[in-house]
Amino acid sequence: MSPRRSTWVSEGGPREPVRLARSLGQLGTRLGLGGPAIGPLVAAWPEVVGEALAARVRPARLEGSALVVVTDDPAWATQTRLLADDVAARLRQAIGGEVPTSLVVRVRR
Repeated sequence: MSPRRSTWVSEGGPREPVRLARSLGQLGTRLGLGGPAIGPLVAAWPEVVGEALAARVRPARLEGSALVVVTDDPAWATQTRLLADDVAARLRQAIGGEVPTSLVVRVRR
């Protein structure tokens, strides 16, 4: 019987830890979600926006090159809209990519 091989293997071997952003990106690819992977954006979100904002506003999905974020509070939505351009730029810098070019803020009831 051959040893069981994990499908989530890093370059260093099956026992090496894998970054969450990488795993989420791989999962998105396997599920056929297409487009730029949201995994790195989700992983970088708390560091980029800070703990207070990350606790109330979260990334939901990519629509083209726009990152859709959701919150349940209109006040946090307004604050996030005011910071949207800066947050998008900081996310691009954090992940070293061209996406997101903008943020779309939605309020969930």
